[in-house]
Amino acid sequence: MSGTALIVDSVSTNRIICKAKLTAAFYGVFHAETGRAALDISAKQKPDIVMLKDNLPDITAIKLCRQLKTAATSDWTPVVIFFQSETNSGRIKALQAGADDVLSQPMTSSLVLARLRSLMRAREAAHELDLRDETARALGFAETGPRFEHPARHAIVALISNHYDNSKKTMVGLDNNATFTLKHITPEHLMTKSDKVTQPDVYIIDLSALDPERGMSLLIDLKSHTKTRLAATVVLIPQEYQNLAAYVLDLGANDVMIEPINAHELDIRLARLITRKRISDQLRMNIRSGLQAAITDPLTGLYNRRYAIPHMERMLTQAHENGRSCAIMVADMDHLKQINDQYGHAAGDTVLVEVSRRLNTNLRAVDLVARMGGEEFLIIMPETKQCEAETAGKRLCNVIHDTPIELPNRKFKLSVSISIGVALGGGNNGPRQSAAQLLDLADRALYGSKSEGRNRVTLIDHAA
Repeated sequence: MSGTALIVDSVSTNRIICKAKLTAAFYGVFHAETGRAALDISAKQKPDIVMLKDNLPDITAIKLCRQLKTAATSDWTPVVIFFQSETNSGRIKALQAGADDVLSQPMTSSLVLARLRSLMRAREAAHELDLRDETARALGFAETGPRFEHPARHAIVALISNHYDNSKKTMVGLDNNATFTLKHITPEHLMTKSDKVTQPDVYIIDLSALDPERGMSLLIDLKSHTKTRLAATVVLIPQEYQNLAAYVLDLGANDVMIEPINAHELDIRLARLITRKRISDQLRMNIRSGLQAAITDPLTGLYNRRYAIPHMERMLTQAHENGRSCAIMVADMDHLKQINDQYGHAAGDTVLVEVSRRLNTNLRAVDLVARMGGEEFLIIMPETKQCEAETAGKRLCNVIHDTPIELPNRKFKLSVSISIGVALGGGNNGPRQSAAQLLDLADRALYGSKSEGRNRVTLIDHAA
């Protein structure tokens, strides 16, 4: 099934015909003949798309669209309005009311189904991002709050054509738009821009100023290239090529307009695409932040146990494959509880943060430091021999102990120390052992450091 659609039309024959076409396209269909019924069905059934005809007895399609967008449907449910006879002013009013598209009756064109497919793809992508964001917040990986407030900045809209003069009539009025900056790009320069250059939010492909085959090839390139695939795309199609519109939408264009182009309508459509892209960007950023929070210790910024253990398994597998040793260190702060009891937990946190920083900055880039919980740290050092591990452990002990840590009130500095236990995996260090087994060996070595006076390194005897 492609999804569920709600048909809102006062004429039963129209509803039957529309239902037949949508059912053939694998949509589940609900129908209503009044605005009130449409609002009730939308609230109960949560359709994936709503199609309104402007012939309802109790409300205009534009007013019903506003109510659907503010109440009964989800944020992402597309609303399409069908007018008996379109006018530019009617289309613009409908788009301003929140309609995702405005089409003409009757529903006979393959373009209509292509537009519905395009809107459904956008809805599903946005809904999936939204769902993942909600899951991250529910798990505590992100904070609840205003979700879609974006820093004020001009959007960048790039017009792709051979010569800007060819598209100038279409672009009248857009050059002075206060919400975005319009730039002209030739096809030859499209993919040669540096990764450091800010990428456009929207690309406009003007087929009247390009060979149509070249224009569709550019669309495919935009949607497949890493730098540009998240940008929105609008394709402007000349009348003589309007039969390409459905194909262009199915190639991935976010919107199409057929000449003659109304600049005001194009302006509204661009603004909407920019808003949707900003929301999608924010959702992706929230998801990335949530994933980062899931594997990062919030106090020290180090990786946490959830990340460190699987990483250690991968490092050990690699060590066994290449025959080189991998050192596993467990480092534990000495007497942190006494610091917390005597100076307060804020002082203890300051010590943990500074110790984490010193550990992280005094190891190689390939080494990993993670906070396992409390005052315990895990250090993974690939391609490290026993003597090298011992030397590195002693250096870390000295780095922590030799320079006192300044407490928040700055009235005095506190000397602290760590104890370290080391176990070796991979290479010629006996039979293959799992991450859990090596972690247990390193813990045993750590207990040896603690029992022998702390502030020292102990290597486990693998023969024991």
